[in-house]
Amino acid sequence: MTERGVQIHGGVGTTREFNMGVFYRKAAAAEYIMGDTNYHYEMLAAGL
Repeated sequence: MTERGVQIHGGVGTTREFNMGVFYRKAAAAEYIMGDTNYHYEMLAAGL
């Protein structure tokens, strides 16, 4: 979702002065630490 927001805002969406850039960096860090969507889909499927 944040990737789409950055695409909509263009280069301004990646700067630290705007909230979009902050959200994008936080989401990227969370994905790196906790795993991406596909990882969680695979874990869910394995548990079924």
